[in-house]
Amino acid sequence: MSIFKADTQSAPPRRSAPFEQEPGYYEPAGLWFYGNVRLLQSSLFYVPASLGPPTHLPRILDEIERDAEHHVLNSRTLVCGIHQAAHMRAAIVPLRWRSPRIVVLSRGFHFHLGKELTNEPFLSATLWRDRWDPKTDLARIIRVRFKRAALCVLRV
Repeated sequence: MSIFKADTQSAPPRRSAPFEQEPGYYEPAGLWFYGNVRLLQSSLFYVPASLGPPTHLPRILDEIERDAEHHVLNSRTLVCGIHQAAHMRAAIVPLRWRSPRIVVLSRGFHFHLGKELTNEPFLSATLWRDRWDPKTDLARIIRVRFKRAALCVLRV
């Protein structure tokens, strides 16, 4: 007789509120989200140059910002990371134009967005918006060894 249950996978948690009100598990994709999940239906893009080394020359950061702005102005939704200056430069572009973005987080929602889930993850973004807006943006948690792989989860 085995002490282990035959089914080792537990059922995903049930949703008790919309994703804009609390983080939750999105069953169709098997992912955790907080914010505007309708963004997944939009035209997504990422800035390939932001996936490079952790440090970039100032002219490369300017190119990343221009590339992000080009796509944002063409009604596309940015998918970006959180750990590098390149991610930050890309992530603040949609805020300037009051456009949405999807931010891929490497740790928990509370770690990056604060206890109340209202902190903007990029300090410089507070020039355009003082707090995280789950009705506009979407946060996605991914736990992987390599940050580059984190952005590849959402195929754009």
